[in-house]
Amino acid sequence: MFGFRSKGDHGVPTVLVSPKIWERYFSFVVIRNPFERLISSFSYHTASD
Repeated sequence: MFGFRSKGDHGVPTVLVSPKIWERYFSFVVIRNPFERLISSFSYHTASD
């Protein structure tokens, strides 16, 4: 794709890590304050070069 030919193999974590270890992993997410994101986006788009 896009002229790039890879000879490597892509492994997914569920295959690379044993199920016993995979079940012990902890997932988390960080969510940005929506109001601050709006202000940041507004400032970025209205800034002059």
